[in-house]
Amino acid sequence: MVPPHLVVEVVSPGDRNRSRDYDRKRQQYAARGIPEYWLIDPQEQAIVLMVLEQGRYVSLGQLRENDLVRSPELERLGVNLSLTAGQLLGAVR
Repeated sequence: MVPPHLVVEVVSPGDRNRSRDYDRKRQQYAARGIPEYWLIDPQEQAIVLMVLEQGRYVSLGQLRENDLVRSPELERLGVNLSLTAGQLLGAVR
């Protein structure tokens, strides 16, 4: 099966879940060759955007509140978002 272009993960509460979402899933998604991975972290009120480079995810930074969410992979596919980090974080509360 062809991997998706993007995975968006909401970080689950609890240390064990956070470790799974930040570490193990990142490794699994990289092994599948998924070009872009987002972690929406309600506890930190931040979104971490990562892109796959040479088999590993590289962080594009943390987005908060009024930061615009820009997806290199979606833009490559001709999809332009007009969302802020705050809008996405508000949707997962």
